[in-house]
Amino acid sequence: MTPNPKPKILWVDDTFAYELHDLMNYEDELKYSGGFEIVKIAHPDNALDILEKGEEDFACIILDIMMPYGKLSTSAEAEVGSKSGIVLARIIREENGKYGKYKHVPIILLTGVHDDKILAKYKRDFPCFTKADISPARFLAEIQSVIGIDLPVPKSSIERTDIFISYCHKDKAFLDELKVFLRPLERNGTIVYDDTKIRPGAEWKAEIKNALNKAKVALLLVSPDFLASDFVMREEVPSLLKAAENEGVYILWIPLSHCLVKATPIADYQAACDPARPLDTMKKTERNKVFTKICEDIYSVMKQESGIIPHPHFSDSDFSHSDTGRDHITPLLKVYFDESSGITEEEELLVLEYINLLYQQQGRAGLKIVEDQRHVFVESMEVVPCR
Repeated sequence: MTPNPKPKILWVDDTFAYELHDLMNYEDELKYSGGFEIVKIAHPDNALDILEKGEEDFACIILDIMMPYGKLSTSAEAEVGSKSGIVLARIIREENGKYGKYKHVPIILLTGVHDDKILAKYKRDFPCFTKADISPARFLAEIQSVIGIDLPVPKSSIERTDIFISYCHKDKAFLDELKVFLRPLERNGTIVYDDTKIRPGAEWKAEIKNALNKAKVALLLVSPDFLASDFVMREEVPSLLKAAENEGVYILWIPLSHCLVKATPIADYQAACDPARPLDTMKKTERNKVFTKICEDIYSVMKQESGIIPHPHFSDSDFSHSDTGRDHITPLLKVYFDESSGITEEEELLVLEYINLLYQQQGRAGLKIVEDQRHVFVESMEVVPCR
């Protein structure tokens, strides 16, 4: 039985003329993680010859913007060393042109150009990315999205380290509340993703798919509008639940309002609070307790993953001691807030509460302070804000 051939990509970039080039990591990601066969071309003229023969089937065409012009010099748009990739793309797209076989093949621009005006102009016609702003893994996700197929990506190719928040835009007020509580985790280095972080002009579906692939924790803000959203329930939720089953992604759903969640697969997963008492029935102080518990659960999950959130360690110099007995030490930690940072008093309080949580958790684990050659366990502490 003949195996299915690998999908081919025609990639035209003059840097392929050099043995060592800045596309090697992208090339490896597409070949080994994406399963593509790459046809590398260093000059547009050679690409035109291949396209004119029409013997190859390509799933996608990748073009640099600035390349030698060659045959493209006959076009009024072509300038020496610039825009030839755009000219090539438009020739391929021409109605009744000689390259009609490839007219509907997706074209993606990957360039080293950093001129925002040029990029904005051509992003209207083609997906366009700069090498400095897109990682090889994300570029693979973009290509898969543009092609419209879901190629298998080995688990090892994308490390799951992030928090993904799935929500409906009508529930953004709850999202904003939750994100305040997640800020301490972000300061520890954890990436918290929701669709408000999509960059203007970006391929939003590809960005969301890439974020889904990196999620270690998924928070679902469940409401009637959430369950009514076709994109959420057909794209985001199935991907997350599949990852939970196959890759151990931690799913936690937050009942925002009364809704028919029991009719969905979400009901099989842990809820952040009693669904009979959703957040919109609670006072702010009660919601704060729920959000704090959510962050504590996430912290515990992340702490188990090596290298995601380092367990804090403190030396004697981190504490001011006041002896209340040789077997009991109350450390005093002074936390300084920069007045120019714009942090609110409520956010300060959240930071202090989170620091308290870290110390308490270490205390339970047996955090030790060396005092007179003896190990003394932390039993209590106080955290005070200073300006």
